[in-house]
Amino acid sequence: MAYHALGREKESDATLRELIEKFHANAAWSIASVYALRNQRDEAFKWLDRAYAQHDGGLIFIKIEPLLKNLRSDSRICRALEEAQAADPAIVEIWRSHSKARSGQSQ
Repeated sequence: MAYHALGREKESDATLRELIEKFHANAAWSIASVYALRNQRDEAFKWLDRAYAQHDGGLIFIKIEPLLKNLRSDSRICRALEEAQAADPAIVEIWRSHSKARSGQSQ
């Protein structure tokens, strides 16, 4: 992510390839986050689907993760949110708590 932010695309691409090679089986959420930051939406959603299939714990952050802000305007985020909620209904309470905290309301 740092290489991408610095505009060093060759290093960014190489690091992402290494991340995928080493951690594709158990870090789909992290890989999706990197693609989202890079605004590569199709790849990000592909990896979010994998995160869902892997029961990746990172999915609880799908609604609040700042790295996913590039995906918020994409209609596919609704399906991803529904899948995350279906995987763990308690996730809705986490989102509500986060929303209250951000708006300054007490819980």
